[in-house]
Amino acid sequence: MGAAGAKQEGVRVGMVVAACLVIWAGLVALFAFNSGYGFDQLEYLLVGRSLAEGWPLYTWYTSKSFGIYVLVALLHLLGIRFGHWSLAVVISAVSVAIVGLSFRAVRRFESVATASAAAGLIGLCTIFMELNFLQTEGFVFLAGLAAFAIVLGTKPRSLPARLFLAALAVGVGFHFKAVAVLYLGGILVFAVWLRPNRSDRVALVPAIAALGTGFAAAAVPAFLYFGLTGRAGPFLRWTVTFPLLDYPANTLYLTKLLTKLSVFHLVITCAVALLILDKPTRSEVWGNDVARLAALMGLSSLVQVLKTQASHYCFPGFAFLMISAAVVFVSAFQDRHVPRLIRVGGLALALLTATGSALAYRPAVLQRFLSVRDYSAETELAHFLQAAVPPGKAMFGFRQGTYLCWLAHRYPPPPFLDTAQITSWYLRNRPDVVFRALRDPQLALVGMDGRGPSVTLFDDPGFGGEQGDLRAIEKINQRLEEDFEPAATVSHGFTFWRRRGSP
Repeated sequence: MGAAGAKQEGVRVGMVVAACLVIWAGLVALFAFNSGYGFDQLEYLLVGRSLAEGWPLYTWYTSKSFGIYVLVALLHLLGIRFGHWSLAVVISAVSVAIVGLSFRAVRRFESVATASAAAGLIGLCTIFMELNFLQTEGFVFLAGLAAFAIVLGTKPRSLPARLFLAALAVGVGFHFKAVAVLYLGGILVFAVWLRPNRSDRVALVPAIAALGTGFAAAAVPAFLYFGLTGRAGPFLRWTVTFPLLDYPANTLYLTKLLTKLSVFHLVITCAVALLILDKPTRSEVWGNDVARLAALMGLSSLVQVLKTQASHYCFPGFAFLMISAAVVFVSAFQDRHVPRLIRVGGLALALLTATGSALAYRPAVLQRFLSVRDYSAETELAHFLQAAVPPGKAMFGFRQGTYLCWLAHRYPPPPFLDTAQITSWYLRNRPDVVFRALRDPQLALVGMDGRGPSVTLFDDPGFGGEQGDLRAIEKINQRLEEDFEPAATVSHGFTFWRRRGSP
């Protein structure tokens, strides 16, 4: 094919990719709109809006590093108010970036077929792994994808220089969520031990030095900034120590990992089976840098699943494993190493497993592609809350606290946003902080989930199993009964208590 033919082919591929991304954007926007606000993203939206409205970061305890909150604040200042449709558009744009940039990154080193397969599988990951919400894991993956392309590229020519830049990219992802640092483990193993071109390898110490300095170049300025503004402690706690060390390990979502994500287990199993059983595929793939690095980065990222198995935690790892799987499948199927019956049967099995995954997890999820959700009841609840809590006053919710505060456009008494794992940790280790927030005279309204004043129904399902937890719950109930009185029961599944003596 001549230069003109290659150019025409490139234009055709670009048009097809653009058309696919437009269709994808519409599907994701509809899915995100019908999914509602979710749990995690309400924290990001609430803190981000507070930043845009002048509240300093770390006024409230956060669950992630500052990146996601700053991003939301910037978008808010640009005029995006994060109603359901505008939020859906933002989520759709992030998803399109993930799929489109995945295609582009893989296409730099592999065929159009491999890049398309990788992008398609990664897009499927976003649907099954809760990226229909605004999750930090999408930005972690994008940072890892940049590092992936830098390491495999040829500019700069020196591998240590590329490692420095790759670690710098990972450092940006770290500012969204600390687990981005796990990618460095896979990159290190690849650079030191698994480069097929021995002349391009780098020794262990220089590799660690390059990765360490690159990561520090991204992390240290943020630490200095928060240190100089008197917030080094909160920055370290909510960026590093709480998510990596203090967040309680659990197996609450293990069943979902085994059912909801079974299609991806099947994809990985089939890819491994092809490598083991099909010698031509193994010979072609074994020395492939794209497959090697993607597998290493994916596996290193999945270390976080040992702590908790929420499906969005899996995305930064599984997305890279899908790139490796795409290399294997295209090598095997396109070059006809594998009989047609096995190829067709494998595709059919994958489609059946994907459908089974959705049905085994939550069949109603499929309706989110077929309808437009009515949020009128939510609007009524928002009006009730805004009337019940005057401007300048605070409100708090035992269960769905961030949801209630977001709808009311009010804030909780510092430092707590909700009653999830952070509040549970403080009730067990620093209960005085929790009760000081409850005594705040600005706290005008407390919301429950409709089953009365008992706060055993924390958003943290692991809370309440210890004797100390029960004593804390009893003390909170006593505080509510002394300082608050029933305000109203509304038809949206919540009951509310207002401070005694308030108008």
